[in-house]
Amino acid sequence: MMNYRYRTQLVFCLAFLLIMPLLSGIVQAYRSDANHRTILVKVIADKKYATQSDWREKARKNLEAASEGLEKVLNIKISISEYEEWRISNISDFGELTAAMVNQVDKGRADIIIGFTLERGSGRTEELRKDGLTLSRRGFMIKTYSGAPEQNKMLTYVIIHEMIHIFGGVHVFDGSIMSPVFNEETELKLDALNMEIVSITKDIDFNRGLASLSKHQLQRLARLYTRAVRLGNRETPTYYELGEIYNHLGQYEDAIDAYRQVVRRDQSIAYAWGEIGDCYRRAGKMDKAIETFKRAINKVSQKGIFYGKIAIIYYNQGDFRSSYDNALRARRNGFEVDQILWREFKKRGIS
Repeated sequence: MMNYRYRTQLVFCLAFLLIMPLLSGIVQAYRSDANHRTILVKVIADKKYATQSDWREKARKNLEAASEGLEKVLNIKISISEYEEWRISNISDFGELTAAMVNQVDKGRADIIIGFTLERGSGRTEELRKDGLTLSRRGFMIKTYSGAPEQNKMLTYVIIHEMIHIFGGVHVFDGSIMSPVFNEETELKLDALNMEIVSITKDIDFNRGLASLSKHQLQRLARLYTRAVRLGNRETPTYYELGEIYNHLGQYEDAIDAYRQVVRRDQSIAYAWGEIGDCYRRAGKMDKAIETFKRAINKVSQKGIFYGKIAIIYYNQGDFRSSYDNALRARRNGFEVDQILWREFKKRGIS
C-alpha cells in the first residue's frame, strides 16, 4: 500500500493543479480591473431639490450618465451608497451651502458626498459653469434648474468636472472638460496636466486625504500645481491645494507663500489665515503665529477660533494670564478652548 505521507503529498499536488487555473483567472480578472476605481457616493438633496417627488430618480440618472463619461476618461465609476434629504433651505450663498453640507452631513460608508439643489431657471446658459462647487476630496454641490431645461443640458459634464476636482484637478484653458466655462463644443477629454494629477491621486484614501500619499507623490503634485500656476491658473483653490501639499511635506515656508496668495485674493478666508499661523507654529515661530492670528481677527467673521489658537500658544509658553484673556475672548466669540486650560486657570486662581 502507498505510504500515508506520499498519499498526502499526491492529494496536495492534485488539488494544486486543479486550483491553479482558478487562481490564474482571479489574478487576471484583478489585473484587468486594476486601473479602475469605484467611488461610493452619498447623494444629498437639500430642501429645495427634495420638493421634486422623483428627486432620487433624477439624481440617479444624472450620476449614471456622469459615471459613464468618467469611466471613459479616467476608468473611474460612481456608485451610490445611499440617499438622504438634508432639511436646509435658508442658505442663499452657493459656496456657504456647499461648505455647510460637506461639514454637517455624515457621509457614512461613502467616500464623498454629492449634493443637489434647485433654483428657478433663467434660461441663461452662459452661467453653466457656476453650477458646481467642490471641496477637494470631500464632496460637491450641483445646482439644477426648474422650468429651464436648456440650463441643465450640460449637467453630465458639470458632474464629471467636479469629480475631477475631487481628485485635485485644476482649471485649464484648452476647451476640454476642465475648462472653467462649458459650451456645446466642449470635448469630453482630459488634458495632460490633469491626467497626471489624477494618476497620482486616483487611489487616494478619502478619509486620510493627502496624508495617504507618499512623499514622492506629494513632491510630484507640488511640481504639477506649480506648473498649473505658470500656465496661468492663479485661482484660489490652486494656491490653497499647493499650500496643503507643502504643509504635508513639512515645507512650511513654501506652504505659507501659497496660503498668502489665497488671502491676498480674499482676506476673509479664515481657513487660509489659520493655516498660515499653524505653519509658523509648526516651524517654531510662535511670535509670527500670534501676529498672524491677530491679523486674522481683524479680517474674518469667525474670530473665536483665532483667539483660541492664541490662548493655546500662550498656555504652552507658560503665560497663563495672556492665555486666560484670549480663552475668554474666544468664548465670547462662540469658541471654546479645551477644558484642560480652564482647569489650569482655576487651579492657579486666574479669573
